[in-house]
Amino acid sequence: MPEQPRKTAKNIALHIALYTSTVLIFYFLLKFVGIDSIVDELLQADSVYVFYAFLLSLIFAVTSGLKLKMLVEMMGCRIGWIRCQKITFATYPLNVMLPSKGGDLVKSWSLRDIMPVSQGVGIVILERLIDLILLCLMSFAGSIWINDIKLLILFLFAFFIWIAAIFILYKVKQFRCNNRFFRHIKDIGDATRCLFNNWKYFITIFSISILIWIGSAFQLFLLYSAVGKHIPVTFSIAVVPIAILVGILPR
Repeated sequence: MPEQPRKTAKNIALHIALYTSTVLIFYFLLKFVGIDSIVDELLQADSVYVFYAFLLSLIFAVTSGLKLKMLVEMMGCRIGWIRCQKITFATYPLNVMLPSKGGDLVKSWSLRDIMPVSQGVGIVILERLIDLILLCLMSFAGSIWINDIKLLILFLFAFFIWIAAIFILYKVKQFRCNNRFFRHIKDIGDATRCLFNNWKYFITIFSISILIWIGSAFQLFLLYSAVGKHIPVTFSIAVVPIAILVGILPR
């Protein structure tokens, strides 16, 4: 019985730390960018376009929480939808500041009460690899659209690297090595193995991911339109994945 209050106190402390970091991150972002320039742009922007762009951001967050719920349940664990939303909203600001979406690693720590941390890390890595593969495919198409052969070759090469990484994670369970470190590596590969062994989750998770990234490209189109800069939707969908992919890659 005494363990429950202790766990509750730890959860409260974790939420306070995450929300505090969120406030600090936005404070420093606004401080360096300049709140006055942001307010001026927003006042001059078309409110209808801004509203739809903001609505898309909420939809992305909700669907990302749904995707996290599916990934966790795919592993045979139970988790509430509300909790998934809290984790998603809490870790999103960290991704803005940390390189390569490093804030997502906090998700694995947030799930430690329902699965080993190594399996949580596996979920985060799998989710990131799915994003990288889809963005590579979209960037590949975008490179053809803007006629940039160098980018086309680069993203095609990256695509095969990410496919190889997923294949290794899928097969790692078959390796005969039982030391403690390698057991953690096998746990990380569990998420990939579960995904490819369940086509229902496979199709749904990939569909959600591709819709989020296409929606992100359309969101940029809306924001440009809001400030009077009209660009073709096809150009936005072709070029935005390239910029997003560069932001995700380690730097």
